[in-house]
Amino acid sequence: TRRRRYDHVRRTLMMTPFRPRSNLQLNLPLLQVPPCVIPADQHAELVLALVKLLIGAALEPSAIPDGGDDERDAHR
Repeated sequence: TRRRRYDHVRRTLMMTPFRPRSNLQLNLPLLQVPPCVIPADQHAELVLALVKLLIGAALEPSAIPDGGDDERDAHR
């Protein structure tokens, strides 16, 4: 009977689905990089590019134009 009990517990453990731990914490070191100096003319250009990128990311997917007839072939 002892072996049956062990087999039953083992089968029960094997049948339970795996659930990842939700309280897992990873302590990763932050990347320490020295600050870089950007010239004023490049700074304005980078700010404009960042604003365009953020506006584009905020658009609804329906507001983004299609890529054309060959768009569905691009994902093959």
